[in-house]
Amino acid sequence: MTKQISILLFTLSFLFSSFCFSQKSEGRIIYTDGKVREGYVKLNGAHFVKFKSVKKAKAEKVDFSELASVEIKNDDEVSIYKYISVVGKDEPLVLEEVVKGAVTL
Repeated sequence: MTKQISILLFTLSFLFSSFCFSQKSEGRIIYTDGKVREGYVKLNGAHFVKFKSVKKAKAEKVDFSELASVEIKNDDEVSIYKYISVVGKDEPLVLEEVVKGAVTL
């Protein structure tokens, strides 16, 4: 149990540190129905994403529950965020995918 909490806290620390770098960065949002939109993405709180198709467009607020994932480009890396249900929490959390494989963290 403490190992799971440690992993969750570690992941959350990456999430919050990434907020600093993900402000209006290039990226894409992938909806649960498979639709993909590319443009400028900003994580907005715990449940929303602001999306612009071009820099000068008005931002559109998208609820994370409508999305399968969000990909944000930071220099040469791509950060992937997903809306994940966590045991012991009433609502899902937005978490950064750190490691992908047989077990995804």
